[in-house]
Amino acid sequence: MQDSTLIDETTALAIILFMTSSILSFLSMRKKRDLNNKLERSADFIFLFGLLVLFLTTMMVTFNIVK
Repeated sequence: MQDSTLIDETTALAIILFMTSSILSFLSMRKKRDLNNKLERSADFIFLFGLLVLFLTTMMVTFNIVK
């Protein structure tokens, strides 16, 4: 029971990271040039971190680390 909670929590974290990345990316398209680069860089970093979290979650499920 506790293992499926870990999977649920890491999946929820990935969703939050992807949503945050999407919002920052959208805002970077709407802002002026100087703030644009900072928002875009933040969105890229958060998106990459979300991919890493999702990858680790998938590995836990695939290799039965979490049963």
